[in-house]
Amino acid sequence: MAKTGGGRGQSAPTYGQRARRAIGLAAGLTALLSLGACADLMPAAGATGMADSNGEAASSQINTHPDLPSSHSAYLIALVAQDQHDYADSLAFYQAALAQDPNNGDIASHLFVLAIIDGKLDMAAKLTDPLLHANPQAPLINMMALVEAVKAGRMDDARAAADRLPRQDVYKITGALMRAWLAPDKPAGAELALRELDAVRGFGELAALHRALILDQTGDRPGAEAAYRAALGEGAPVRVVQLVANFLEREGKTDEAVALYPKYLGATEAELGFPPPTGTPPAPLVADIRGGMAEALFDLGNLMNGADSPNLALLNARLALELQPDFPEAEIVLAQAFEGVQRPDLARQTYATIDPATTLGWTARLRIAALKQQADDGAGARADLEALAAQHPDRPEPLVELGNSYSTDKQYAQAVQAYDQAFARVSDPNTSSWWGLYYARGTAYERLSNWPKAESDLRKALALQPNQPAVLNYLGYAMVDRGDRLPEALKLIKGAVEQRPDDGFIVDSLGWAYFRLGDYKNAQTTLEHAVELKPADPEINAHLGDAYWQGGRREEARLQWQRALGLNPEPDLAKAIEAKLDKAPPRTAKPAKRTSDAEPAPHHGS
Repeated sequence: MAKTGGGRGQSAPTYGQRARRAIGLAAGLTALLSLGACADLMPAAGATGMADSNGEAASSQINTHPDLPSSHSAYLIALVAQDQHDYADSLAFYQAALAQDPNNGDIASHLFVLAIIDGKLDMAAKLTDPLLHANPQAPLINMMALVEAVKAGRMDDARAAADRLPRQDVYKITGALMRAWLAPDKPAGAELALRELDAVRGFGELAALHRALILDQTGDRPGAEAAYRAALGEGAPVRVVQLVANFLEREGKTDEAVALYPKYLGATEAELGFPPPTGTPPAPLVADIRGGMAEALFDLGNLMNGADSPNLALLNARLALELQPDFPEAEIVLAQAFEGVQRPDLARQTYATIDPATTLGWTARLRIAALKQQADDGAGARADLEALAAQHPDRPEPLVELGNSYSTDKQYAQAVQAYDQAFARVSDPNTSSWWGLYYARGTAYERLSNWPKAESDLRKALALQPNQPAVLNYLGYAMVDRGDRLPEALKLIKGAVEQRPDDGFIVDSLGWAYFRLGDYKNAQTTLEHAVELKPADPEINAHLGDAYWQGGRREEARLQWQRALGLNPEPDLAKAIEAKLDKAPPRTAKPAKRTSDAEPAPHHGS
């Protein structure tokens, strides 16, 4: 059976992912993050002490821990807990440490960050003034001061804090957005700030979106419309489409607003769970400055999640929710960030707070089921998904996820049934957004050894999404494994490698293809690279051992097989490797087959 490669296969983005994905994520964001934004997770530079009166006021809110011998001990324990993303314990030990050493700015800075991440913003607010006094330029402290000032209506103080934000690293983006929304002379002052954002490569659509929102609030309807349209780049996220459609509906352009959803998201409003237009102009989704700033922080949280910086995503999502508590989009970002730091328990708690009757509540319930599946509770996940499918008999998503769950648990016949039921609910399965459903059903058929149906679905997926690396890899490898149209198969796998040259599983597919074709020299070279990319994968190591053996490098082959056995392979693979070590395989023996499962189908590819 074919292996998927690419982290067990690449899925199309789900609705939930797109709801929380980065808006126009720029190629340079990772570089911006590396320049110093992560310093917010460390003590503020120079914050070695706090003013006595302020420090005492802050520490008076902190509970002591009677069993700790010293502030230093509590501080060290808190650092370890923080590193393990155990936010509650980390917060408690930082509190205990600060209670014993109330003027220690390093401890206070750590406590400040953990208080925000853990949602204790009232605690963080009490620490803001003394920390700001110790280090007036600290970015996160100024962000907290800015948020608190806006909440209190002290806009001059908020502008002063925004002006203190640095013009480099990721705060180049944050500061521009904050200064734009806080500009007293809108729209001219806001435009000056947004030009700073325009100057950052890849952030033009984000600047256009906030330009549109600001012009919308200032009453410049033509200017707002032009900016909204500029924000609609290729692959626009759900939130951007929502905001633009909301504006068009308010302008009486309902038909155009409705058409945005299938154009940019590949599905109608009904399929995505959005209520259709009622004929009455809706209220603006972003109604005031406070809402605009929350929207900006939500966007930044999306960017951080997309750039694999979940701690920074947590901070931005918490600040967004502090400005606008009823903001389910920001709660989705928060939950996704908890997933990113391997805290599925906190993610599930956060998803559960979202009103299940709303569109994002629906997304949240699907994610809760997915998290149950990840926790090896397939039965619980499937019970949830079956309930959702019964509750909304027109929605395919829960049945797609049901098929995913069955596939994950290797119940492929049931997976095919679920995917078939999902297809029955899809209005137009020939759109590109449904490639992943064909791909998933095709992989399930392949696992059931029904190659005619598997090939049909996999080729349909490729027709809908040409050059999709997961499909190229899976289809190509399956053909190689069958000895079917080998030149075409090799070309397909090479196409996948060209797009994802650093994906160890796909590189392994290419090496395995060379092996099947008897090209042991290229097989060895390619599989050596795959092992470099995925050194802890037992199957790739076993494949390299097979290639060494067939190439006459017997001792190296045995060492490689022994190494694979030490990497906790699945039982079938371990048995095959042990058999080779016990009895030398013939020179023409095939390598052990990959035992990993295909990636389940994506939720509807919006």
